[in-house]
Amino acid sequence: MKSHARDVNLPPPKAPSQPKAKRNPPVPARAEKPTMGLVSSKNYITANAIEAILSQPKGRTGGEERWTTRKVTPLSQLPPRVWGARARRMRHDLLI
Repeated sequence: MKSHARDVNLPPPKAPSQPKAKRNPPVPARAEKPTMGLVSSKNYITANAIEAILSQPKGRTGGEERWTTRKVTPLSQLPPRVWGARARRMRHDLLI
């Protein structure tokens, strides 16, 4: 058996049926001069601070329970292996 005997021969690629749309504007020519005196009256620092203050905090969903507000099960509802270990530890701490 020769090498590459089982390879699939693909047909040559065709031209795309729909050309891709250009996303960015073209680069300005080297001889093109920038517009001078273009000034903005917007204060970007205060605008960003106001936007950050008024926006909702990221990453929090309403249905998620946080560990600080989680209900703690009382000692009477814990399984015996857990409260037995706690009792043994408390007795051990009293002896020390």
